[in-house]
Amino acid sequence: MIIRQYNQQDSPKQDFMRCDTVALLLSRFYIPAMPNDVLRLRNMRFFAYHGLFPEENALGQLYEIDLELYGDFRRAGLEDNIDAAINYPEVYALVSAAVNDKPCKLVEALAERIAGKVGAHCAPIELVIRVRKPNPPVAAHFDGIEVEMHRSYD
Repeated sequence: MIIRQYNQQDSPKQDFMRCDTVALLLSRFYIPAMPNDVLRLRNMRFFAYHGLFPEENALGQLYEIDLELYGDFRRAGLEDNIDAAINYPEVYALVSAAVNDKPCKLVEALAERIAGKVGAHCAPIELVIRVRKPNPPVAAHFDGIEVEMHRSYD
């Protein structure tokens, strides 16, 4: 890593690192680059029966979901053709089916299920999913919990 400042007596060669070395170092600290185009389905809301406690499975509660789909949407934009685009009503239906399927104990499991269904349908795609449980059964005052997962499907 480059940690020292340039000294005129040093060889300039010592102040530079090969690009692939820099990229390797940076990959430890940054999310890998995703394609530039993104389709967001924000704050989808579902009433469902997930949770660890029997009361959660019996009474149910609200879940909020954000989904970001990353890809190259240039063809859809240039052709103005739904067949070249991600059909977001279909994606919403996949999310709804995943949420309303068999109850999960963990929000992480629900997020993974949704990501898998959407990823399989839209591949090749990279996605970010956030699942929020605004009112978890915890004796505390806060805005809820949120799980965020980054996945890639070929």
